[in-house]
Amino acid sequence: MRVPKVVLPTFILEPRSFLEKLSDYYFHADLLHEASLEDDPHMRMVKVVRFYLSGFYKKPKGLKKPYNPILGETFRCCWEHPDGSTTFYVAEQVSHHPPISSLFVSNRKAGFDVSATILAKSKYYGNSVSAMMLGKIRIRLLNRGETYTVGLPFANCKGIMIGTMTLELGGQVTIECDRTAYTCMLDFKLKPFLGGSMNVMNGQIKLGKETITEIDGHWDGLISYKNVKDGSKATLWEATTETFGRRLPRKEIPLESQGDWESKKLWIKVSEAIANDDQYKATEEKTVLEADQVSHSWRIICCWAVVIPHCSVVVPSRVSLTRPSSSVTTRGTRTTMSMLSE
Repeated sequence: MRVPKVVLPTFILEPRSFLEKLSDYYFHADLLHEASLEDDPHMRMVKVVRFYLSGFYKKPKGLKKPYNPILGETFRCCWEHPDGSTTFYVAEQVSHHPPISSLFVSNRKAGFDVSATILAKSKYYGNSVSAMMLGKIRIRLLNRGETYTVGLPFANCKGIMIGTMTLELGGQVTIECDRTAYTCMLDFKLKPFLGGSMNVMNGQIKLGKETITEIDGHWDGLISYKNVKDGSKATLWEATTETFGRRLPRKEIPLESQGDWESKKLWIKVSEAIANDDQYKATEEKTVLEADQVSHSWRIICCWAVVIPHCSVVVPSRVSLTRPSSSVTTRGTRTTMSMLSE
């Protein structure tokens, strides 16, 4: 069963927007700079995979869900690199139903940029919920002229009704380079009902149909890779306290300089209520934003109606529209905007 319109209680919310959460994948963006400097195409793929895996270990305490972004909402931040360059991040919610987020990450001095458009979907299975992020991420190494296309695993939350609540990643992901014959296939495995361990993943890097490298480990711990020809092994990625210390420092736009539709400013009253453990106030403020979302969406539709001549738009009666430059006639729940072409 799909659950796109279920309103979740505020006590399970992580006090930040999904647009901000997507930025967690770029705390180690300097690994892409290392990949861009690598001359060997096989090791370049290895280093792109290392960057990809570096984005999963950061998790909130407990099982928390970020805010669903509002149409037109944006989030901006940046990371400063040791070499003096800066990685810039901007994300925007471009659709509310279905919920689609777009992002762009760029550091031209370090030689890379990343773009993605992601559709978030959820499915309910009784005692578990799966959250899928559909879409492709494109990583460009500018000095190499290469684009790596990747997907994302799904998140599976178990124990909603019975048992201990746990969060796992599952599904198969392919990383492809458009300029070389190298591909990487990663398999994120869910814990079996009997036996096994949590957060296991494995994969292979192939040149054409030939397996060159094998990958295995735990995505929230140690991941190793092995050269198939000589059997040598090395660490691909390891999430340790030292790893936390190597995160790039992230900077955000000061709150007083943010626009009204930027995430931190938009959700500040909800976040403050959650921080104060005032669930009633948090729910009240969240409801206000969700109601404004409906009106904002219809205002956008009606703005397009102004551009398109002889356009009639059916608007719910609860939605307040104010656009002085247009002619508006209201009859019950129908508002007709008639514009003559110039």
